[in-house]
Amino acid sequence: MDLAALGLSKHTEALLRKAHLETAEDILLLSGPELAAQARLPTPKAAALLRHIFTRVYPTSSVPRTAQDLFTCRAARLSTGDAVLDSVLGGGLTPGITEVFGKSGVGKTQLGLQLCVMAAGPTALGGLDGGAIYISTEQPFPVSRFHNIAAARFPTISPIDILDRTHIVHIRDHETQQHILTCYLGATVARLNARVVVVDSIAANFRGGDVDLSSSTTTGANTALADRAGMLYEVGRALKHVADTHGCVIVCLNQVVDVFAKEWPARQQLPQPDQPGNFEHQNNQTAPTLGLAWANMVTTRVRMSRVDRYPAAAGSLNQQGKPMDAETASLYVSRTLQVGFAPHLPASSCRYSVTSRGVVGLA
Repeated sequence: MDLAALGLSKHTEALLRKAHLETAEDILLLSGPELAAQARLPTPKAAALLRHIFTRVYPTSSVPRTAQDLFTCRAARLSTGDAVLDSVLGGGLTPGITEVFGKSGVGKTQLGLQLCVMAAGPTALGGLDGGAIYISTEQPFPVSRFHNIAAARFPTISPIDILDRTHIVHIRDHETQQHILTCYLGATVARLNARVVVVDSIAANFRGGDVDLSSSTTTGANTALADRAGMLYEVGRALKHVADTHGCVIVCLNQVVDVFAKEWPARQQLPQPDQPGNFEHQNNQTAPTLGLAWANMVTTRVRMSRVDRYPAAAGSLNQQGKPMDAETASLYVSRTLQVGFAPHLPASSCRYSVTSRGVVGLA
Protein backbone atom coordinates (compact mmCIF):
# COMPACT_ATOMS: atom_id res chain seq x y z
CA MET A 1 0.00 0.00 0.00
CA ASP A 2 1.42 3.37 -1.05
CA LEU A 3 2.00 6.12 1.52
CA ALA A 4 -0.59 8.34 -0.17
CA ALA A 5 -3.33 5.90 0.88
CA LEU A 6 -2.40 5.90 4.59
CA GLY A 7 -3.85 9.30 5.55
CA LEU A 8 -0.54 10.78 6.73
CA SER A 9 0.31 14.45 7.01
CA LYS A 10 2.39 15.92 4.20
CA HIS A 11 5.29 16.53 6.57
CA THR A 12 5.35 12.93 7.82
CA GLU A 13 4.97 11.55 4.31
CA ALA A 14 7.88 13.70 3.11
CA LEU A 15 10.10 12.42 5.94
CA LEU A 16 9.28 8.81 5.11
CA ARG A 17 9.94 9.22 1.41
CA LYS A 18 13.22 10.97 2.17
CA ALA A 19 14.17 7.86 4.16
CA HIS A 20 13.29 5.72 1.10
CA LEU A 21 10.21 4.24 2.79
CA GLU A 22 7.69 4.21 -0.07
CA THR A 23 5.07 1.69 1.07
CA ALA A 24 3.30 0.53 4.22
CA GLU A 25 5.15 -2.78 3.98
CA ASP A 26 8.50 -1.00 4.11
CA ILE A 27 7.49 0.69 7.37
CA LEU A 28 5.86 -2.29 9.07
CA LEU A 29 9.03 -4.33 8.65
CA LEU A 30 10.80 -1.91 11.01
CA SER A 31 10.65 -1.71 14.78
CA GLY A 32 9.83 1.54 16.57
CA PRO A 33 13.47 2.51 17.29
CA GLU A 34 14.52 1.57 13.74
CA LEU A 35 11.77 3.73 12.24
CA ALA A 36 12.66 6.62 14.54
CA ALA A 37 16.31 6.46 13.54
CA GLN A 38 15.76 5.98 9.81
CA ALA A 39 13.05 8.64 9.40
CA ARG A 40 14.48 10.95 12.08
CA LEU A 41 11.30 10.93 14.14
CA PRO A 42 10.86 11.05 17.91
CA THR A 43 10.50 7.52 19.31
CA PRO A 44 6.93 8.08 20.67
CA LYS A 45 5.83 9.47 17.30
CA ALA A 46 7.40 6.52 15.46
CA ALA A 47 5.54 4.07 17.71
CA ALA A 48 2.25 5.95 17.14
CA LEU A 49 2.93 5.97 13.39
CA LEU A 50 3.41 2.19 13.36
CA ARG A 51 0.10 1.69 15.18
CA HIS A 52 -1.69 4.01 12.77
CA ILE A 53 -0.33 2.27 9.68
CA PHE A 54 -1.09 -1.17 11.13
CA THR A 55 -4.76 -0.28 11.70
CA ARG A 56 -5.04 1.09 8.14
CA VAL A 57 -3.50 -1.98 6.54
CA TYR A 58 -5.11 -4.52 8.92
CA PRO A 59 -8.57 -3.30 9.98
CA THR A 60 -10.18 -4.39 13.23
CA SER A 61 -11.97 -7.24 11.45
CA SER A 62 -8.57 -8.78 10.66
CA VAL A 63 -7.37 -8.76 14.27
CA PRO A 64 -7.49 -12.28 15.77
CA ARG A 65 -10.69 -12.97 17.70
CA THR A 66 -11.37 -15.42 20.48
CA ALA A 67 -12.92 -18.82 19.83
CA GLN A 68 -15.99 -17.67 21.76
CA ASP A 69 -16.40 -14.72 19.37
CA LEU A 70 -16.26 -17.05 16.40
CA PHE A 71 -18.69 -19.49 18.03
CA THR A 72 -21.31 -16.85 18.80
CA CYS A 73 -21.00 -15.22 15.36
CA ARG A 74 -21.54 -18.40 13.35
CA ALA A 75 -23.67 -17.96 10.26
CA ALA A 76 -26.96 -19.84 10.06
CA ARG A 77 -26.92 -23.14 8.19
CA LEU A 78 -28.49 -23.23 4.75
CA SER A 79 -31.27 -25.80 4.82
CA THR A 80 -32.10 -27.88 1.78
CA GLY A 81 -35.77 -27.61 2.70
CA ASP A 82 -35.99 -31.35 3.28
CA ALA A 83 -35.71 -33.00 6.70
CA VAL A 84 -34.09 -36.22 5.41
CA LEU A 85 -31.41 -34.42 3.41
CA ASP A 86 -30.75 -32.01 6.28
CA SER A 87 -30.26 -34.90 8.68
CA VAL A 88 -27.53 -36.33 6.44
CA LEU A 89 -25.91 -32.88 6.11
CA GLY A 90 -25.99 -32.14 9.83
CA GLY A 91 -28.85 -29.66 9.65
CA GLY A 92 -27.84 -28.00 6.39
CA LEU A 93 -24.82 -26.56 4.62
CA THR A 94 -22.31 -24.41 6.50
CA PRO A 95 -20.13 -21.57 5.10
CA GLY A 96 -17.27 -23.01 3.11
CA ILE A 97 -16.81 -24.81 -0.21
CA THR A 98 -19.26 -27.69 -0.68
CA GLU A 99 -18.63 -29.80 -3.75
CA VAL A 100 -21.56 -31.78 -5.17
CA PHE A 101 -20.50 -34.20 -7.89
CA GLY A 102 -22.09 -36.93 -9.92
CA LYS A 103 -22.91 -38.09 -13.43
CA SER A 104 -25.19 -36.16 -15.74
CA GLY A 105 -28.84 -36.56 -14.84
CA VAL A 106 -28.48 -37.34 -11.13
CA GLY A 107 -30.01 -34.01 -10.00
CA LYS A 108 -27.03 -31.75 -9.24
CA THR A 109 -28.59 -28.73 -10.94
CA GLN A 110 -31.92 -29.46 -9.25
CA LEU A 111 -30.21 -29.32 -5.86
CA GLY A 112 -28.41 -26.10 -6.80
CA LEU A 113 -31.69 -24.44 -7.78
CA GLN A 114 -33.31 -25.68 -4.57
CA LEU A 115 -30.54 -24.18 -2.42
CA CYS A 116 -30.97 -20.82 -4.15
CA VAL A 117 -34.69 -20.94 -3.42
CA MET A 118 -34.05 -21.69 0.26
CA ALA A 119 -31.46 -18.92 0.58
CA ALA A 120 -33.91 -16.37 -0.80
CA GLY A 121 -36.94 -17.70 1.07
CA PRO A 122 -38.35 -16.10 4.24
CA THR A 123 -36.89 -17.17 7.58
CA ALA A 124 -40.35 -17.96 8.92
CA LEU A 125 -40.60 -20.75 6.33
CA GLY A 126 -37.09 -22.14 6.75
CA GLY A 127 -35.19 -19.85 4.37
CA LEU A 128 -32.43 -17.34 5.07
CA ASP A 129 -34.19 -14.24 3.70
CA GLY A 130 -31.11 -13.24 1.69
CA GLY A 131 -29.85 -13.24 -1.85
CA ALA A 132 -28.50 -15.98 -4.09
CA ILE A 133 -25.98 -16.00 -6.93
CA TYR A 134 -26.09 -18.70 -9.60
CA ILE A 135 -23.02 -18.86 -11.86
CA SER A 136 -23.71 -20.94 -14.95
CA THR A 137 -20.78 -22.17 -17.06
CA GLU A 138 -22.60 -24.76 -19.16
CA GLN A 139 -26.28 -24.60 -20.03
CA PRO A 140 -28.56 -21.54 -19.84
CA PHE A 141 -30.18 -20.99 -16.46
CA PRO A 142 -33.37 -23.14 -16.24
CA VAL A 143 -35.64 -20.30 -15.15
CA SER A 144 -38.90 -22.21 -15.69
CA ARG A 145 -37.75 -25.07 -13.46
CA PHE A 146 -36.51 -22.58 -10.88
CA HIS A 147 -39.91 -20.87 -10.88
CA ASN A 148 -41.64 -24.22 -10.37
CA ILE A 149 -39.43 -25.17 -7.41
CA ALA A 150 -39.96 -21.77 -5.79
CA ALA A 151 -43.74 -22.06 -6.21
CA ALA A 152 -43.77 -25.60 -4.81
CA ARG A 153 -41.48 -24.80 -1.85
CA PHE A 154 -43.20 -21.56 -0.84
CA PRO A 155 -46.81 -21.70 -2.09
CA THR A 156 -47.92 -18.90 0.24
CA ILE A 157 -45.66 -16.25 -1.33
CA SER A 158 -45.16 -15.09 -4.88
CA PRO A 159 -42.32 -16.83 -6.78
CA ILE A 160 -41.40 -13.39 -8.11
CA ASP A 161 -40.04 -12.50 -4.67
CA ILE A 162 -37.63 -15.45 -4.91
CA LEU A 163 -36.66 -14.73 -8.52
CA ASP A 164 -35.92 -11.07 -7.71
CA ARG A 165 -33.36 -12.14 -5.10
CA THR A 166 -31.58 -14.65 -7.33
CA HIS A 167 -28.89 -13.20 -9.59
CA ILE A 168 -27.62 -15.10 -12.63
CA VAL A 169 -24.12 -14.89 -14.13
CA HIS A 170 -23.23 -16.68 -17.37
CA ILE A 171 -19.55 -17.49 -17.93
CA ARG A 172 -18.34 -19.18 -21.09
CA ASP A 173 -14.54 -19.01 -20.87
CA HIS A 174 -11.86 -19.78 -18.33
CA GLU A 175 -10.33 -16.30 -18.09
CA THR A 176 -13.66 -14.65 -17.24
CA GLN A 177 -14.41 -17.34 -14.66
CA GLN A 178 -11.03 -16.88 -13.00
CA HIS A 179 -11.41 -13.10 -12.91
CA ILE A 180 -14.96 -13.06 -11.53
CA LEU A 181 -14.36 -15.69 -8.85
CA THR A 182 -11.09 -14.20 -7.61
CA CYS A 183 -11.70 -10.46 -7.99
CA TYR A 184 -15.39 -9.52 -8.04
CA LEU A 185 -17.31 -12.23 -6.20
CA GLY A 186 -16.62 -10.94 -2.68
CA ALA A 187 -17.89 -7.43 -3.37
CA THR A 188 -20.94 -8.81 -5.19
CA VAL A 189 -21.83 -11.13 -2.30
CA ALA A 190 -21.63 -8.22 0.15
CA ARG A 191 -23.73 -5.91 -2.06
CA LEU A 192 -26.47 -8.49 -2.69
CA ASN A 193 -26.40 -10.04 0.81
CA ALA A 194 -26.00 -13.39 -0.92
CA ARG A 195 -26.25 -16.38 1.40
CA VAL A 196 -25.35 -18.94 -1.26
CA VAL A 197 -23.25 -18.97 -4.43
CA VAL A 198 -23.79 -21.91 -6.79
CA VAL A 199 -21.20 -22.57 -9.52
CA ASP A 200 -22.62 -24.92 -12.16
CA SER A 201 -20.14 -26.29 -12.93
CA ILE A 202 -16.70 -25.52 -11.56
CA ALA A 203 -14.94 -27.80 -14.07
CA ALA A 204 -16.63 -26.95 -17.38
CA ASN A 205 -14.23 -24.21 -18.48
CA PHE A 206 -11.19 -26.08 -17.17
CA ARG A 207 -12.18 -29.11 -19.25
CA GLY A 208 -13.05 -27.06 -22.33
CA GLY A 209 -10.57 -25.56 -24.73
CA ASP A 210 -9.21 -22.62 -22.73
CA VAL A 211 -6.77 -24.59 -20.56
CA ASP A 212 -4.46 -26.57 -22.84
CA LEU A 213 -3.03 -29.60 -21.06
CA SER A 214 -1.81 -31.29 -24.25
CA SER A 215 1.87 -31.23 -25.04
CA SER A 216 4.29 -33.21 -27.16
CA THR A 217 6.78 -33.40 -24.28
CA THR A 218 6.53 -34.61 -20.71
CA THR A 219 8.01 -31.36 -19.46
CA GLY A 220 5.38 -29.31 -21.28
CA ALA A 221 2.53 -31.45 -19.94
CA ASN A 222 3.85 -31.20 -16.38
CA THR A 223 4.12 -27.43 -16.72
CA ALA A 224 0.51 -27.20 -17.95
CA LEU A 225 -0.71 -29.35 -15.05
CA ALA A 226 1.23 -27.20 -12.58
CA ASP A 227 -0.30 -24.07 -14.07
CA ARG A 228 -3.80 -25.52 -13.75
CA ALA A 229 -3.13 -26.54 -10.15
CA GLY A 230 -2.08 -22.96 -9.43
CA MET A 231 -5.28 -21.62 -11.00
CA LEU A 232 -7.41 -24.03 -8.96
CA TYR A 233 -5.60 -23.02 -5.77
CA GLU A 234 -6.22 -19.35 -6.54
CA VAL A 235 -9.92 -19.98 -7.13
CA GLY A 236 -10.26 -22.14 -4.02
CA ARG A 237 -8.47 -19.60 -1.83
CA ALA A 238 -10.70 -16.78 -3.11
CA LEU A 239 -13.89 -18.80 -2.57
CA LYS A 240 -12.84 -19.74 0.97
CA HIS A 241 -12.13 -16.09 1.74
CA VAL A 242 -15.59 -15.06 0.49
CA ALA A 243 -17.25 -17.82 2.53
CA ASP A 244 -15.38 -16.92 5.72
CA THR A 245 -15.72 -13.14 5.37
CA HIS A 246 -19.40 -13.02 4.46
CA GLY A 247 -20.72 -16.22 6.06
CA CYS A 248 -21.73 -17.45 2.62
CA VAL A 249 -22.22 -21.03 1.44
CA ILE A 250 -20.28 -21.81 -1.75
CA VAL A 251 -21.67 -24.78 -3.69
CA CYS A 252 -19.57 -26.03 -6.59
CA LEU A 253 -21.22 -28.61 -8.84
CA ASN A 254 -18.65 -30.90 -10.40
CA GLN A 255 -18.51 -33.45 -13.17
CA VAL A 256 -17.00 -36.93 -13.01
CA VAL A 257 -14.39 -38.95 -14.85
CA ASP A 258 -14.10 -42.70 -15.25
CA VAL A 259 -11.53 -44.53 -13.14
CA PHE A 260 -9.97 -47.59 -14.75
CA ALA A 261 -8.60 -50.21 -12.36
CA LYS A 262 -5.72 -52.50 -13.33
CA GLU A 263 -7.78 -55.52 -12.35
CA TRP A 264 -11.55 -55.17 -12.62
CA PRO A 265 -13.18 -56.75 -9.54
CA ALA A 266 -15.67 -59.53 -9.82
CA ARG A 267 -19.22 -58.32 -10.41
CA GLN A 268 -20.52 -59.76 -7.15
CA GLN A 269 -17.77 -57.93 -5.23
CA LEU A 270 -18.72 -54.43 -6.38
CA PRO A 271 -20.05 -52.24 -3.50
CA GLN A 272 -23.67 -51.17 -3.61
CA PRO A 273 -24.36 -47.55 -4.69
CA ASP A 274 -25.66 -46.55 -1.26
CA GLN A 275 -22.86 -48.22 0.70
CA PRO A 276 -20.71 -45.71 2.64
CA GLY A 277 -16.99 -45.75 2.06
CA ASN A 278 -14.42 -44.78 -0.52
CA PHE A 279 -16.95 -43.69 -3.10
CA GLU A 280 -14.39 -42.37 -5.57
CA HIS A 281 -14.00 -45.97 -6.77
CA GLN A 282 -17.56 -47.23 -6.47
CA ASN A 283 -20.61 -47.17 -8.71
CA ASN A 284 -19.16 -47.73 -12.18
CA GLN A 285 -15.72 -46.50 -11.13
CA THR A 286 -16.11 -42.71 -11.30
CA ALA A 287 -14.35 -39.90 -9.46
CA PRO A 288 -14.83 -36.11 -9.36
CA THR A 289 -12.85 -34.11 -11.90
CA LEU A 290 -10.00 -31.62 -11.33
CA GLY A 291 -7.94 -34.04 -9.26
CA LEU A 292 -6.13 -33.62 -5.98
CA ALA A 293 -5.38 -29.92 -6.45
CA TRP A 294 -9.08 -29.09 -6.27
CA ALA A 295 -9.96 -31.78 -3.71
CA ASN A 296 -7.60 -30.14 -1.21
CA MET A 297 -9.60 -26.89 -1.43
CA VAL A 298 -13.01 -28.50 -0.77
CA THR A 299 -14.52 -28.34 2.72
CA THR A 300 -17.38 -30.79 2.19
CA ARG A 301 -17.76 -33.32 -0.61
CA VAL A 302 -21.16 -34.78 -1.49
CA ARG A 303 -21.83 -37.42 -4.10
CA MET A 304 -25.11 -37.84 -5.97
CA SER A 305 -25.54 -41.09 -7.88
CA ARG A 306 -28.22 -42.82 -9.88
CA VAL A 307 -28.75 -46.47 -10.79
CA ASP A 308 -31.43 -47.47 -13.28
CA ARG A 309 -32.69 -50.79 -11.97
CA TYR A 310 -35.14 -51.04 -14.82
CA PRO A 311 -35.99 -48.98 -17.95
CA ALA A 312 -37.20 -45.77 -16.32
CA ALA A 313 -39.20 -44.24 -19.14
CA ALA A 314 -42.97 -44.05 -19.00
CA GLY A 315 -44.47 -46.60 -21.38
CA SER A 316 -41.75 -49.17 -20.76
CA LEU A 317 -42.93 -52.69 -20.06
CA ASN A 318 -42.71 -54.10 -16.57
CA GLN A 319 -41.81 -57.69 -15.70
CA GLN A 320 -45.36 -58.77 -16.50
CA GLY A 321 -45.14 -57.21 -19.96
CA LYS A 322 -47.51 -54.34 -19.16
CA PRO A 323 -46.67 -50.64 -19.85
CA MET A 324 -45.74 -48.52 -16.81
CA ASP A 325 -46.92 -44.98 -16.14
CA ALA A 326 -44.43 -42.25 -15.17
CA GLU A 327 -44.92 -42.69 -11.42
CA THR A 328 -44.38 -46.43 -11.54
CA ALA A 329 -41.37 -46.09 -13.83
CA SER A 330 -39.69 -43.67 -11.41
CA LEU A 331 -39.74 -46.38 -8.73
CA TYR A 332 -37.21 -48.33 -10.78
CA VAL A 333 -34.60 -45.55 -10.47
CA SER A 334 -32.46 -45.58 -7.33
CA ARG A 335 -30.78 -42.29 -6.42
CA THR A 336 -28.37 -41.88 -3.49
CA LEU A 337 -26.89 -38.79 -1.82
CA GLN A 338 -23.74 -39.57 0.13
CA VAL A 339 -21.40 -37.47 2.28
CA GLY A 340 -17.83 -38.28 1.35
CA PHE A 341 -15.86 -36.10 3.73
CA ALA A 342 -16.51 -33.07 5.91
CA PRO A 343 -14.81 -31.77 9.07
CA HIS A 344 -18.09 -31.85 11.00
CA LEU A 345 -19.98 -34.82 9.52
CA PRO A 346 -19.66 -38.61 9.60
CA ALA A 347 -19.92 -40.64 6.40
CA SER A 348 -23.65 -41.09 5.80
CA SER A 349 -26.12 -41.38 2.96
CA CYS A 350 -29.79 -41.45 2.02
CA ARG A 351 -31.89 -42.21 -0.99
CA TYR A 352 -33.68 -39.37 -2.76
CA SER A 353 -35.96 -38.61 -5.66
CA VAL A 354 -36.45 -35.60 -7.92
CA THR A 355 -39.97 -34.17 -7.82
CA SER A 356 -41.74 -30.92 -8.57
CA ARG A 357 -40.38 -29.63 -5.24
CA GLY A 358 -36.80 -30.38 -6.24
CA VAL A 359 -34.66 -33.00 -4.49
CA VAL A 360 -36.60 -34.88 -1.81
CA GLY A 361 -35.02 -37.36 0.62
CA LEU A 362 -36.58 -40.78 1.12
CA ALA A 363 -36.69 -42.07 4.69
